[in-house]
Amino acid sequence: MHTTTTLTTAPFEQGFLNLSNQFIDLVGNHLEPITIYLGNNREPIPGTLYTANPINTPRIRGGNTMSEWFLQNCEVRQILNVSIINPVTFWVYL
Repeated sequence: MHTTTTLTTAPFEQGFLNLSNQFIDLVGNHLEPITIYLGNNREPIPGTLYTANPINTPRIRGGNTMSEWFLQNCEVRQILNVSIINPVTFWVYL
């Protein structure tokens, strides 16, 4: 499954992305460890999935490594592509 999301200031600085709540049934459980591929990097980074919020918006959090990748490769308000490879594996790319 493929989607896009806009990189806003807080995610840019804190290393996470929110997905549309329409994808809640395609992702794993709250606080489940996840694997995130960033751009063309073949080595994934570890992350955590967050889903416990009032509107069921999945959040993939990659922390400092993800925010560093954003800083080097993206701009605030940029649209990013996200592929949900399986419930706990995501690919984020330009």
